[in-house]
Amino acid sequence: MTTNRDAPSPVKIIDVGIGIVIRRAPDIVRNGASVHEILVTRRKRESVFGGYWELPGGKVEGGESIDACVVRELLEEVGVSARVTGALGDVVHTYPHGTVRLHPRLCEMEEGSAEPRALHVAEFAWCALGRLGEYEFPPANEGIVKELRERLGG
Repeated sequence: MTTNRDAPSPVKIIDVGIGIVIRRAPDIVRNGASVHEILVTRRKRESVFGGYWELPGGKVEGGESIDACVVRELLEEVGVSARVTGALGDVVHTYPHGTVRLHPRLCEMEEGSAEPRALHVAEFAWCALGRLGEYEFPPANEGIVKELRERLGG
């Protein structure tokens, strides 16, 4: 029996839950409508894509649903209690270091949740939807940002 040592090994895809926390911006109105703000976080310098901004989230653990992952990651990274209210299309992107499948979920903070704070991120910000283009995101996030702007009108 012979084996082909040159055969490519199967690509392992890492599933990542992404929490898109949306709020109506306090005191900002444009054309009679409230402006949406999105919670963004900055990756720590020592991490992959260190210094880039991202929509908070992380790897799905074994047996965990995407929604449960998103809720857990938001609590761990920025200390907010949130609930999933919808979803955007999944995004698969291959980087030199691996392939990720991003599962973006629209979220709202639970009533009584603590305000965001930087627990496992370098910093966070509330960003008006129309200003997301001013932040540098990893390439896999580009499609999510575009769909989000189309869906919410920013």
